[in-house]
Amino acid sequence: MLKLTYSDMGLYLERVAEPLEVLLARRALLALRTGHSIHIHSSRASLLFSTQAMQRIDLEQAIQAEWTNPCSHFSRDSVITLDAIDEHWIEVSIPGVWIASDRHTHDGMVMTCLGDRLETLFMQLWVMQNSVSFCSES
Repeated sequence: MLKLTYSDMGLYLERVAEPLEVLLARRALLALRTGHSIHIHSSRASLLFSTQAMQRIDLEQAIQAEWTNPCSHFSRDSVITLDAIDEHWIEVSIPGVWIASDRHTHDGMVMTCLGDRLETLFMQLWVMQNSVSFCSES
Protein backbone atom coordinates (compact mmCIF):
# COMPACT_ATOMS: atom_id res chain seq x y z
CA MET A 1 0.00 0.00 0.00
CA LEU A 2 1.14 3.57 -0.62
CA LYS A 3 0.74 6.38 1.89
CA LEU A 4 0.89 9.93 0.56
CA THR A 5 1.26 12.49 3.33
CA TYR A 6 0.34 16.09 2.48
CA SER A 7 1.61 18.80 4.84
CA ASP A 8 2.89 22.37 4.90
CA MET A 9 6.34 20.90 4.24
CA GLY A 10 5.18 19.27 1.00
CA LEU A 11 4.33 15.76 -0.09
CA TYR A 12 5.91 12.58 1.24
CA LEU A 13 5.40 9.16 -0.34
CA GLU A 14 6.08 5.85 1.40
CA ARG A 15 5.15 2.18 1.14
CA VAL A 16 3.28 0.61 4.02
CA ALA A 17 2.95 -3.13 4.59
CA GLU A 18 -0.23 -3.04 6.69
CA PRO A 19 -3.68 -3.39 5.14
CA LEU A 20 -5.91 -0.33 4.79
CA GLU A 21 -8.40 -1.63 7.37
CA VAL A 22 -5.66 -1.87 10.03
CA LEU A 23 -4.35 1.63 9.36
CA LEU A 24 -7.84 3.14 9.37
CA ALA A 25 -8.69 1.39 12.64
CA ARG A 26 -5.47 2.65 14.24
CA ARG A 27 -6.09 6.21 13.10
CA ALA A 28 -9.68 6.15 14.36
CA LEU A 29 -8.57 4.73 17.70
CA LEU A 30 -5.82 7.36 18.00
CA ALA A 31 -8.35 10.12 17.29
CA LEU A 32 -10.75 8.74 19.91
CA ARG A 33 -8.06 8.38 22.57
CA THR A 34 -6.64 11.86 22.00
CA GLY A 35 -10.00 13.58 21.67
CA HIS A 36 -9.37 14.73 18.10
CA SER A 37 -11.75 14.45 15.19
CA ILE A 38 -11.05 12.38 12.10
CA HIS A 39 -12.42 12.74 8.58
CA ILE A 40 -12.25 9.76 6.21
CA HIS A 41 -13.65 9.54 2.69
CA SER A 42 -12.94 8.10 -0.75
CA SER A 43 -10.83 10.46 -2.76
CA ARG A 44 -8.07 10.75 -5.33
CA ALA A 45 -4.44 11.73 -4.95
CA SER A 46 -2.32 13.50 -7.53
CA LEU A 47 1.40 13.20 -7.98
CA LEU A 48 3.52 15.28 -10.31
CA PHE A 49 6.41 13.51 -11.99
CA SER A 50 8.99 15.11 -14.21
CA THR A 51 9.15 13.84 -17.76
CA GLN A 52 12.87 13.35 -17.10
CA ALA A 53 12.08 10.68 -14.49
CA MET A 54 9.20 9.25 -16.56
CA GLN A 55 11.47 8.60 -19.55
CA ARG A 56 13.16 5.80 -17.61
CA ILE A 57 9.95 3.93 -16.82
CA ASP A 58 7.02 3.32 -19.16
CA LEU A 59 4.39 3.93 -16.50
CA GLU A 60 1.46 4.03 -18.92
CA GLN A 61 2.27 0.55 -20.19
CA ALA A 62 2.74 -0.73 -16.64
CA ILE A 63 -0.63 0.70 -15.57
CA GLN A 64 -2.40 -0.95 -18.48
CA ALA A 65 -0.71 -4.27 -17.75
CA GLU A 66 -0.92 -4.25 -13.94
CA TRP A 67 -3.91 -2.17 -12.81
CA THR A 68 -6.55 -4.62 -11.65
CA ASN A 69 -8.01 -2.53 -8.81
CA PRO A 70 -6.56 -4.86 -6.15
CA CYS A 71 -8.16 -3.01 -3.27
CA SER A 72 -11.83 -3.82 -2.74
CA HIS A 73 -12.32 -0.39 -1.11
CA PHE A 74 -12.45 1.40 -4.45
CA SER A 75 -15.29 1.30 -6.92
CA ARG A 76 -14.88 -0.96 -9.93
CA ASP A 77 -14.55 2.04 -12.24
CA SER A 78 -11.64 3.57 -10.29
CA VAL A 79 -8.82 4.25 -12.70
CA ILE A 80 -5.32 5.63 -12.67
CA THR A 81 -4.98 8.57 -15.04
CA LEU A 82 -1.94 10.25 -16.59
CA ASP A 83 -2.22 13.82 -17.84
CA ALA A 84 0.53 15.92 -19.38
CA ILE A 85 0.71 19.29 -17.60
CA ASP A 86 3.32 20.64 -19.97
CA GLU A 87 6.48 19.30 -21.63
CA HIS A 88 8.20 18.94 -18.23
CA TRP A 89 5.52 17.52 -15.93
CA ILE A 90 3.00 14.67 -15.90
CA GLU A 91 0.20 14.41 -13.33
CA VAL A 92 -0.72 10.93 -12.12
CA SER A 93 -4.10 10.67 -10.40
CA ILE A 94 -4.82 7.59 -8.28
CA PRO A 95 -7.83 6.45 -6.23
CA GLY A 96 -7.47 6.34 -2.47
CA VAL A 97 -8.87 7.11 0.96
CA TRP A 98 -8.34 10.63 2.39
CA ILE A 99 -7.69 10.79 6.14
CA ALA A 100 -7.51 14.17 7.87
CA SER A 101 -8.44 15.94 11.07
CA ASP A 102 -11.37 17.75 9.45
CA ARG A 103 -13.18 18.11 6.17
CA HIS A 104 -11.59 21.39 5.05
CA THR A 105 -7.92 20.88 5.90
CA HIS A 106 -5.20 20.54 3.30
CA ASP A 107 -2.99 18.49 5.62
CA GLY A 108 -3.65 14.77 5.75
CA MET A 109 -2.89 11.55 3.99
CA VAL A 110 -4.17 9.42 1.18
CA MET A 111 -3.89 5.67 1.49
CA THR A 112 -4.07 3.58 -1.67
CA CYS A 113 -3.35 0.06 -2.78
CA LEU A 114 -2.22 -0.32 -6.36
CA GLY A 115 -0.52 -3.71 -6.29
CA ASP A 116 3.13 -4.47 -5.64
CA ARG A 117 4.50 -3.75 -9.12
CA LEU A 118 2.81 -0.37 -9.55
CA GLU A 119 3.63 0.70 -6.01
CA THR A 120 7.28 -0.21 -6.62
CA LEU A 121 7.27 1.79 -9.88
CA PHE A 122 5.75 4.83 -8.14
CA MET A 123 8.39 4.63 -5.43
CA GLN A 124 11.17 4.37 -8.03
CA LEU A 125 9.82 7.42 -9.84
CA TRP A 126 9.53 9.30 -6.54
CA VAL A 127 13.15 8.52 -5.62
CA MET A 128 14.40 9.38 -9.14
CA GLN A 129 12.44 12.61 -9.18
CA ASN A 130 13.71 13.72 -5.81
CA SER A 131 17.29 12.94 -6.80
CA VAL A 132 16.81 14.79 -10.11
CA SER A 133 15.30 17.78 -8.25
CA PHE A 134 18.08 17.71 -5.68
CA CYS A 135 20.79 17.54 -8.35
CA SER A 136 19.25 20.37 -10.36
CA GLU A 137 19.04 22.65 -7.32
CA SER A 138 22.78 22.58 -6.60
